[in-house]
Amino acid sequence: MTERRCGEIRRGLIRALPALLLCCVLFAGCAGTNAAPEAPAPTPAPTRAPASVRIGGKPVGFDREYLTLSVDGVDEDLPDKLALLPRLRSVRFLGGVPDEALRDELTERFPGVRFRWDLELLGKIFPNEAAELSFAGQPMTEEDLAEIAAAVSRFPKLERVDLTDCGLDGETLHAFDEAIGDVDAVWTFPVYGVSVCSTDREVDFSDCPVRDGGAEIEAVLPWFSHLEKVVMCRCGLSDEAMDALDKRHEDVRFVWEVRFSIFSLRTDATNFIASRFYNKAEIWSDQLEVLKYCPDLIALDLGHRKLVSLDFLYYLPKLQYLVLVENDIQDITPIGSLSELKYLELFWTKVEDISPLINCTRLTDLNISYIYCHGDETYAVLTQMPWLERVWACGNGMSQEQVASLREQMPQCEFYVVWRGEATGGGWRDHPHYFEMRDAFEMYYMPGGTNGVAPDGSQIIIPDGTY
Repeated sequence: MTERRCGEIRRGLIRALPALLLCCVLFAGCAGTNAAPEAPAPTPAPTRAPASVRIGGKPVGFDREYLTLSVDGVDEDLPDKLALLPRLRSVRFLGGVPDEALRDELTERFPGVRFRWDLELLGKIFPNEAAELSFAGQPMTEEDLAEIAAAVSRFPKLERVDLTDCGLDGETLHAFDEAIGDVDAVWTFPVYGVSVCSTDREVDFSDCPVRDGGAEIEAVLPWFSHLEKVVMCRCGLSDEAMDALDKRHEDVRFVWEVRFSIFSLRTDATNFIASRFYNKAEIWSDQLEVLKYCPDLIALDLGHRKLVSLDFLYYLPKLQYLVLVENDIQDITPIGSLSELKYLELFWTKVEDISPLINCTRLTDLNISYIYCHGDETYAVLTQMPWLERVWACGNGMSQEQVASLREQMPQCEFYVVWRGEATGGGWRDHPHYFEMRDAFEMYYMPGGTNGVAPDGSQIIIPDGTY
């Protein structure tokens, strides 16, 4: 074969090479479809995490919420194991009490978990979460009290220790009470023949004869851990003696009854209305000096009486509601001292000067119908009281121009000024402020108007629109 021929063959093979390669690829694919697939390489089995932890010799699932353990079999690494239980809510120990170091570590590391165990004290079993330790009726010694005092810190939620009828005297129990700090020692003892408790907030000796000026109750006041009020109504002590007793003890309120006319009133009363009891009884101004012992009054109704002086009002700085209708009063200067006053009824009185009311900047409701104050003076004062919301001034002599001017100056205020209008007509008793006033007196709501008091002592009530 010549060299030329060899060259031609080589060049032909080179040109045919792509086709030959394609045939090889196709042949290999066909052969693969008939060949058995190779087995995949084995996947190593995953390492399985444990689903529990052994506590007290038993498996405990990680999702456990409640756990009961024996104190005898407590693991040394118990805190670390409990840390693996994210849902844990409560652990109860049986058969004793964990040692103090473990208790402290558990409560510190797991503040959201309840740890419970029982404690034995003077022959009784109490849970460590007890709010009260009761030894009522159980004879006690001072050594027993010392043991209880030493154990108090082991009950973190403890509030009281009941020592009723334990046989120890009050001074001993009081000393124990002071020794246990914020925890209350509870016991009972007699005062003026009345059984009282060391944790009472209020004690009542009403109608008990007191002949020692209050010395018996004063001697045991330190025994009360929460006492706020001592009631001594009709005990035979004078107002002056009771007042002195009250002033000697700033942290305890002493309450008694004062008397005026035919009425009696507790010194912690918040309201007084004579018509609640007897509408005919007369009350004289000098009798009301005793109201100085009733500083909590917020509502006072002395309407339809014989009052000529209001000096007693200086003792009542908290008054908010005052009714003085149909009295002989002329000078209302003391009313000007009532900075809390909101509601005032003065109609049918002899008042000639209402200027003291300018000092009552919280006054919203004012009824001065048919008083003696001249219309011009009434107008001049009202223009200086822009905070008023309701003014009833029937028959007071103000001109139509003055009333119109007031309405223009005080657009937020409702005026009822009718020459012969009913003093409580025009909706005076159909307003939320009236209802609030009657609520303060704890009295019913009166319909319509009133025309004073009938001979039999009852109020004459007439519906609106009939006058």
